[in-house]
Amino acid sequence: KKPFSVKNNASMRNSDIKKLLARLPPSISSQLSKNSVASGRLTTFNDYLIDFYTFEKVPLFFEFTEDKSRTLFPTVYATWLSQEAWPILLVHRNVFTYLENGADLMLPGVICNEQFGLPEFSAGAPIVICTIQGDTITGPVAVGKAVMSSSEMRACGMKGRGVQMLHLDKDLLWELGDRKPAPSFSVADVIQSMSSEEKTEMEGNLEEAVGDLEIEEKKEEGEEKQEETEEGGDDGEEKVDEDTPEELLLRCFLAGLKHRMTKSAPLPFDVGQFYARCLLPCVPANRRLDMKKTKYKKFATFLDEVNKMESASIVKIQGKGKGNDVIAAVTWDHPLLKSFQLTDERITDEDAEAKTIGPTIHEVLSLTEPLMPLVRTWKKAEKGQTMTPQELREGIAGYVKAQNLNEGKLVKMDPLLAQLARSNETTMDWNTLNQKIQGHATPTFIVELPDRRKIVYKVKAPKINLKTENRIGNKKVTIVNNCEMLGIDAKELAHRLQVGVAASASVIEAMAPFTGNCIQLQGSQVAFVSTMLTTEYGIDKKYIDGFELPTKKKKK
Repeated sequence: KKPFSVKNNASMRNSDIKKLLARLPPSISSQLSKNSVASGRLTTFNDYLIDFYTFEKVPLFFEFTEDKSRTLFPTVYATWLSQEAWPILLVHRNVFTYLENGADLMLPGVICNEQFGLPEFSAGAPIVICTIQGDTITGPVAVGKAVMSSSEMRACGMKGRGVQMLHLDKDLLWELGDRKPAPSFSVADVIQSMSSEEKTEMEGNLEEAVGDLEIEEKKEEGEEKQEETEEGGDDGEEKVDEDTPEELLLRCFLAGLKHRMTKSAPLPFDVGQFYARCLLPCVPANRRLDMKKTKYKKFATFLDEVNKMESASIVKIQGKGKGNDVIAAVTWDHPLLKSFQLTDERITDEDAEAKTIGPTIHEVLSLTEPLMPLVRTWKKAEKGQTMTPQELREGIAGYVKAQNLNEGKLVKMDPLLAQLARSNETTMDWNTLNQKIQGHATPTFIVELPDRRKIVYKVKAPKINLKTENRIGNKKVTIVNNCEMLGIDAKELAHRLQVGVAASASVIEAMAPFTGNCIQLQGSQVAFVSTMLTTEYGIDKKYIDGFELPTKKKKK
């Protein structure tokens, strides 16, 4: 929860990657790609050294450098890949608020009854925490280290300190990743994932479980739902039978190919990347896809089987060594793809807004009084209303066509066009006409923030200014001005820069001619700041003054 400093962060060799994957549970290692794997070391505020490992720039695992046992702990991002890899403890949502404030998990706060049992684990083992509120389970949302074994917990009557908390959802380690929200699912989803015997037992005790969780205000509602479930139980079973794990896998595979990978994807395309970035994101919101629970067990086996479903293969797989298969070609006119119809598959990221930390800048035109007679020929408009340059060009083209003024590459000038173009010529080429008419509009820049607030600038585009200055002793500092003009929180950006370059960063009042706050970063870090602004905040480099620094002249 407190700031830490990253000492180094470098790509790992293939041999080291293999050793790391060998330390992981099979349900996790089978889902990870060997591409873009890096290791780093950070120092906590109390001088603990921690080694962490990132996959595709997302931290998935960490371990204490000086710990002789070298226990590998998952981050919350890793725990979301599989619910079976590490022991899970369930707590109430209000208990989690104490964990967020720095407390360790005390055993009386752990839900342990006939419905939610205590898993088996040894002292020192990684433990992951889920929360429950009503009939919704969220998580895992925290990772800790078991203070005692599960048998010792039972022996002491579930009293005392049980788990030393190490990492939580939305802490500073989580911020190093892609900042995805923790998944949520209902108790009904847990029941569906169980075996038939466990499912029958759980359904029979669901009302009792709700009572054990002290949700008295929902007891009557739970009883009504229980009656409805018992009355319509046959229908519910038929729905489950209609959509087996294999069928869910197939339709998510087709949706991932058609709507996420698409024809524009460069080939060859890594199979592991396809599974993680294209297939899994298509899983419907209230469903979970576990490859181990399908008859295929492995994604490679599924690909072999799906290629046998029709006369022609839907994807051509090329082997480049164990775990490095790639998709070399896709048959886009394959019958399976042609006949595929979307149902509840997610083909866009619903949490895109949560991921977005930077603004979106729209370049538009504000209409002025001289443009009103022309624009009102095709739409209702008022002075000051905004319009994209493309919309204005299309409107001009529609007006020319409606008035029969088109003469190939030239436009015959009527009195209205002649007045706007300020020309006495009888004809004018399209580009010149569009430029002269657009010249009457006011260039406008709308900065749309992630929370949908908008900041409007006219005539002059808002730009972030980057520069380096010398201080006493010829020490260089990097100054970031005007970030608040684009709605970027200077303190948040300063923290991200501090973590990224492992150097001090501070927020101070900007010097004239700039206003507001600026960021002062130790060292010459313009290249790093430019990269962060363009890649993580999505800001085009044309809105960054100083993005390309002049090369230093060589001393003669």
